[in-house]
Amino acid sequence: MQDIGRPDAGATTKKLFVGGLKEFHNEENLKSYFSQFGSVLSVSIVVDKETNKKRGFGFIEFDDHDAVDKVVLRKNHSIAGANVDTKKAISKAELAAGGRGGRGGGGGGSWGGNDGWSRGGGGGDNWGGAYPLI
Repeated sequence: MQDIGRPDAGATTKKLFVGGLKEFHNEENLKSYFSQFGSVLSVSIVVDKETNKKRGFGFIEFDDHDAVDKVVLRKNHSIAGANVDTKKAISKAELAAGGRGGRGGGGGGSWGGNDGWSRGGGGGDNWGGAYPLI
């Protein structure tokens, strides 16, 4: 009930924002930790393009939205001895639409075929377009 006013309370996503990452965190230990919640498809730690230093956050993509729900229901996560923050991640398009699943309309904007995540020209995910729901 206390989460009813939060914008991510009804959001359905397969992507998870992970904040508070330390320099020693890497894709392998993130994947190892989050695999306990479901099948991890990809792990991306965001780095500064100019300095190539880690920016302290990243994204985990699961094969099922239930895994994301399991992660965010558990309030405390400690990976390699450091606490990290987790939130559902939504795309810019979903944020503009209110961050809720099941929005109306057909075509690419519905949950039917396209989940609203933009793809770069090379076919890779545009992780820079995802925002954590606060």
